[in-house]
Amino acid sequence: MKSSLRLIIILSVTALLPVRTFSQNQIEKQVRVVKPYTPTLSDAEKINLLPKISDSARVRPDFQYSITPKRYDTHFRVNPIRPARMLGLPLERLYKSQFTLGLGNYFTPFAELTVNQLRSRKSSMGLYLKHQSSAGKVKLENDQKVPSNYSDNIGELYWKHMFYRSVLEGGVSGGYNSVLYYGYNPELDTTLNKKDIRQKIYSAGARLAYYSSNPDSLHLNYHLGLNYQLTRDGYSNAENAFKTHAGFETFIGDWYSGLDMGVSYYGKSEGIDSSNNLVVRVDPYVTKAGADWRFLLGLNTTTDIRDKGSIHIYPRANFQFNIVKDVLIPYMGVDGHREINSYRKILFENPFIKPGLSVKNSDYGMNGYFGLKGQYSSKMAFDFRISYTQVNDMYFFILDTTDILHNQFTVTYDNASILTTSGEITWNKNEKLQFMLKGHYYHYALDSLAYPWHKPAFDASLAASYNLRDKILVDANLFLTGKRYVPGSDGAVELKPFPDANLEVEYRYTKLLSFFLRLNNFTAAKYQVWHQYPSQRFQAMVGFTYAL
Repeated sequence: MKSSLRLIIILSVTALLPVRTFSQNQIEKQVRVVKPYTPTLSDAEKINLLPKISDSARVRPDFQYSITPKRYDTHFRVNPIRPARMLGLPLERLYKSQFTLGLGNYFTPFAELTVNQLRSRKSSMGLYLKHQSSAGKVKLENDQKVPSNYSDNIGELYWKHMFYRSVLEGGVSGGYNSVLYYGYNPELDTTLNKKDIRQKIYSAGARLAYYSSNPDSLHLNYHLGLNYQLTRDGYSNAENAFKTHAGFETFIGDWYSGLDMGVSYYGKSEGIDSSNNLVVRVDPYVTKAGADWRFLLGLNTTTDIRDKGSIHIYPRANFQFNIVKDVLIPYMGVDGHREINSYRKILFENPFIKPGLSVKNSDYGMNGYFGLKGQYSSKMAFDFRISYTQVNDMYFFILDTTDILHNQFTVTYDNASILTTSGEITWNKNEKLQFMLKGHYYHYALDSLAYPWHKPAFDASLAASYNLRDKILVDANLFLTGKRYVPGSDGAVELKPFPDANLEVEYRYTKLLSFFLRLNNFTAAKYQVWHQYPSQRFQAMVGFTYAL
């Protein structure tokens, strides 16, 4: 045991001792590594062999079959589907009446009442009453303040009944108007009594009409009417006017033909004119239209008994076509008519005329025009027009210098050729905001007068409306009138151009109650409506409207 252990120790020591060898060359003990060792393994290739069965015997299927039909009764039943129904929008509630009351400076009360029948399929009826007056004063050119009182009152009762294919309607009306002849000669130093310079106008009328309401133009369409009007002033001058009208339209072959007829009779008191006025009118026409064009041909014929029974015949024609449908539409035409200058027409045009003034009828022998209308977009539309008119016996208002006060008007006559250029643009941005711009420019060529007295060289207007959530409504209007000329003691006198700006704001507190503020001529422009008749300047009115 000891000898074995001794042998092991000796062998271990011997192994640890350095061994020295001898050879021809000494071995290099350093090893240089060029790159890391990367072991690789070659891919195994599989034998892609599928077993196959090779059989020389072929089997063809051969069989026969038959189907025996048999009816199968089902118990399914189809339930009918109820047809769809078109439901209209809910109808808005209607109110029977509306009452408006207001008060403004110059002590200007305003009242308006409208009463209507509620919704009906066969009839409608209504009543309208209005009053507006003023007791203010204005300053004349001699710096003297004079009363410029006026009063406007009107009332009308109207009704309508609808039959199967026709309509019968009518109404009665009445009114009372008064003004003061306050525009006397400023060179006079005097004070006038209201009773001595007041002009009163009474009016009453009735109308009746019966006309067809066919849904298409293949049937005979007709319109029959009868009117009566009484006009009387405060100086016992009266006029009774009777008017009848009959119109018929129908197809004759491919032409749509029509005939308008009317008889007008004006019975006047001796203070106006010793001779009455009877006018007979017969106007035939034919028209035809295509997809992009339309034209009309006809005649306007008038027999004027006051003009020694002379017959006046005027051509009537117009034509329009589409360059771009509903976008660019040129139109042109020619017509003429006999203008009936009744006492009522002249009195309401200028209430400061000499009482009982008689004015001759005017003859519009030719009116030729050319225009271009259409839509620039779905929101903007336009209409531009130029016309040339020849008028015989055209009347112009001038002061009556035979009276010392010079506060009443008479007329003078002349033959005129008028070249008119006009334009109109409407822009509806949306249902809330809308604009409309209009303008006319006039050029007169007269036979004897130096100027067309009281006729402006141009006029223009701009209207805008804004609706804020049906709660606040704003309406604004601006009117601009060009210079005018009137005869004076030393020749023609120029009346300067003037603006007239108006604004109305309405606040709807509820559906039944609203309040309004109206500002008329809020720029306080000083101008004369008629020569020596200055208008009231800045006017403000507040009020409310209530629906019942």
